[in-house]
Amino acid sequence: MSKKIFTTLALALFVFAGVASSQDAAGSQNALVKALEDYAAQVKAGLPSGEGAVPKAVPRLDKAEAVFIGRLELVDDIDFLDDGTPFRIVAIRARRPVDQFHFIFCLGSAFTNSCGRLREGRRVQFTADILTLDEGDEAGLALFVAKRIKT
Repeated sequence: MSKKIFTTLALALFVFAGVASSQDAAGSQNALVKALEDYAAQVKAGLPSGEGAVPKAVPRLDKAEAVFIGRLELVDDIDFLDDGTPFRIVAIRARRPVDQFHFIFCLGSAFTNSCGRLREGRRVQFTADILTLDEGDEAGLALFVAKRIKT
C-alpha cells in the first residue's frame, strides 16, 4: 500500500512541477513538496494498527465528508453571506498525519452560535461536508462546512 501512496505522490509532484512557471508557483511548489515529504516520512514511520482498515462493504449512500479532531486554535467573528446567512470560521490544529491547520466554516445560526461557544485551546471534533469549488481562480479548492461538533 505504501508503494501506491508514494507512486501517487511522485505523480502529483511531476504534474505540479510541469505546471509551475512563475515565482508564486515556485513558492507553492516548495510548500507542496515540503508537505508531501513530511507526509511520506510519517507513512514510512508507520501508522498505528487499525488505521487504514478497509471496510467490508461500500455504503450505498453517496457523501463527501471529513472528520477533524484536534485543538482549537482560532474562533473568528461572525460574518454574513450576501443573502444574510451568518457564518464563522474556526481553525483546528491536527497533528496527524502531519502538524497542520484546517479551516472549517460554521454556516447558519445554529452552527455559528455553537462555534462561538467553543474555547481556543480545547480539543474538539468536527464532522464536515466537503464542498469543492468548480469555477474561477479557486477551482478545485475544498471547503469544509461543519455539520456535527463534539467537545
